Amino acid sequence: MESILWKHPIAVVLYLLYSLLCYRLVSLNFKVEETIKQHPGISSNAAGGEVLGQVSVLLAMVTIIFFVVSGCCAIGSKTQTKFYLWLCLVVIVQTFVVFRIG
Repeated sequence: MESILWKHPIAVVLYLLYSLLCYRLVSLNFKVEETIKQHPGISSNAAGGEVLGQVSVLLAMVTIIFFVVSGCCAIGSKTQTKFYLWLCLVVIVQTFVVFRIG
């Protein structure tokens, strides 16, 4: 684990920021659902649904960019191809899980 941090510090930090964005989307989704349950007459946009949609679009765009950059690093690196391919797989799976929950 420690060697991954030393070999790929930028990729690890960007993945952690990406994971924070995923966490924020899931927590925002639960907050919007709770607000709608507490106030049944309120619209989903007034409960924060518009922000939820914007964060979802942001997550989709960041996922595409992160996937493309990691894929390019996998193609360009002769020694670290496995790491970047696994990173691509983890990013895609994490995105699907977040969108399924959210």
